[in-house]
Amino acid sequence: MKKIFLICCCLGLFSLSASAQKNETLKLKKGCQVLDITGVNNGLVILTGREFLYSFNREWKLTYYNPNLTLRYEVPIKHAKLGGSSLVMSPTGNSVYFIRYSPAFWSSKVNASIIQIDSSGTYHQGKLRHKFKFENVNAVFSDDEYLYYVLKENTAKGRRGKKNAYPQIKFGKISNKDFSYTQVDVAVPEPEEDATEWSFIGNTTEVSYFASLKIENDQKAVYRVAVIDDEGKLLDDFKMSVNIKDGNFVPGNQVSNVAGSEILHSHKFTRHVSYYSTGRTTTTVITYTANPEAFVNISFDPQTNGFYITGLSGKLPSNEKKGLFHKKEYSKVNNYYLFKFDQDGKESWKLEGKLVSASDNFKNKSSFLSRESYLDIGIKGNLRYQVFMDKDVATYEINPETGKYLTGYSNTFKNYVTTLDLGTCRKPGDKSALGKFLNKNDRGDYSTMNFRMQDNNVIMRNYYNDDKVELYNIGDE
Repeated sequence: MKKIFLICCCLGLFSLSASAQKNETLKLKKGCQVLDITGVNNGLVILTGREFLYSFNREWKLTYYNPNLTLRYEVPIKHAKLGGSSLVMSPTGNSVYFIRYSPAFWSSKVNASIIQIDSSGTYHQGKLRHKFKFENVNAVFSDDEYLYYVLKENTAKGRRGKKNAYPQIKFGKISNKDFSYTQVDVAVPEPEEDATEWSFIGNTTEVSYFASLKIENDQKAVYRVAVIDDEGKLLDDFKMSVNIKDGNFVPGNQVSNVAGSEILHSHKFTRHVSYYSTGRTTTTVITYTANPEAFVNISFDPQTNGFYITGLSGKLPSNEKKGLFHKKEYSKVNNYYLFKFDQDGKESWKLEGKLVSASDNFKNKSSFLSRESYLDIGIKGNLRYQVFMDKDVATYEINPETGKYLTGYSNTFKNYVTTLDLGTCRKPGDKSALGKFLNKNDRGDYSTMNFRMQDNNVIMRNYYNDDKVELYNIGDE
């Protein structure tokens, strides 16, 4: 089961009047569970069923809820088979794709079964056969007419990191009318010298966005954004600069969160495998190098069509800058930074804050892959920037209109933290209705996931040992 990325928020559940709430319980058959979930501003889609331990009767189905938690449709998935999958949703919510890849999808050309469900819940099925290699896929997204694969095809000019070695970007487009396949070039500009290759960061109903990063020094970086139409034509491009004052850029592992879409290959790090032989013994050594995208992150904001540039700062030792983070010399991570830009690339606000509630291990004794972070939308649109490692999470809440810091707190869990835990984070000792509600899960009976759709905040409780999922619509309180 792939990791479920969450939009988590602090929600006051029980202070609302009964008329403001709408609660739903999604009943599951024995042995079924939530396998995947995706949401956009206009709806939420949940994939449920049994894992592949069961050979037959997996009972897979897609359930679509409108923002007010009225049921739009419930569609069974026929002939669920072994392999990887993607669950993709257009920004309007009118087109949902469930894609099943063949078992050997990672190392071969894509061989997939595609299920497309339209706004009425009508089920359409097609196939994708050997059009491109999975290793060339950057992302998959959709609009109301097409499913798009963002492809990166390496040219004969050289390897990444050398001049003129940038891959050619293409769209692999699958029509939802007849599942016909076409491929078009994406006319992104040539990246500047020493900048990263272009990568997908988000889309609307009309355009998609790609970004290329150039780090000019330890405190200054420039993101260039290209705006692309559905035929791959360049509509606009602009630059956004960030210049931090406190410390230097430090690499981290920010979890990608693109509403309704899926990033299949990011470029935050490069994996290196080396083999050493001594007589009859061969030792395999795996190391990871932090790429520029690990130092300075960019996120598309579907609520405003704007952008966030975020990351960590502090003191970077020479050995980690080279990527050899397995040595016992680590970065000193003291701060975080957030910059907000509007849809034209104009800076709206900036914030640099101290990691006052982060664990000592996170700040002083962690590799960059262990320093995970997550940016999400909270109650009434407030931002929550969260950093987590091992069993500890630190949360920082920010006003998205002004960039003003609101509050911060830390939580410690019984087990290692995943994104499934981030929705339960709250101030210790919170006696509010929300605090009491979240405290009920201290035994770890369910994960808590939260979504904001239009003017509705929806909280979802996914029970681990019970055949049900509970959803609460608490409006915009």
